[in-house]
Amino acid sequence: MHWTPLFARIAIVLCGIVSVFLSPRSATANATEPRRLAPKQVAFLLKDAGFPQEAIPKLVCTAKYESLYDVRAKNVNSNGSHDTGLFQINDIWLKECGVTRKQLLDPRTNVACARKVFRAQGFWGWYGHRYKQEKCKAFRLKKSTMVALSAK
Repeated sequence: MHWTPLFARIAIVLCGIVSVFLSPRSATANATEPRRLAPKQVAFLLKDAGFPQEAIPKLVCTAKYESLYDVRAKNVNSNGSHDTGLFQINDIWLKECGVTRKQLLDPRTNVACARKVFRAQGFWGWYGHRYKQEKCKAFRLKKSTMVALSAK
């Protein structure tokens, strides 16, 4: 048995894996990114986007009920408009945020646009918050997450 082809294949696969981790992140979600984020990841995205710390737990809860933390979530509404990504940003915000639907599949871009929605409408900008507000009022992040957010 000749081992060179086997080692060559292994080397090619390893190079591909390494390049995925070393390459710059694209503007859209790709196959190497997890489809669903953990609540802690959502909290840090919100913090990085400049949301007030006291709003972060409710917004993490809102994302749960909007998309189940799925960064590629999509919904077509009865009026024909689309909701896209982690915070289910509606098409009416595309121009205001200066993005396309495809760009909203990137969680960082989605959260940045969600910041504009939040400034304009507060928590009421999301169906998930309006209909689950009691659950979101009681929602708590782990203490370790809140401490880490404070330190950042």
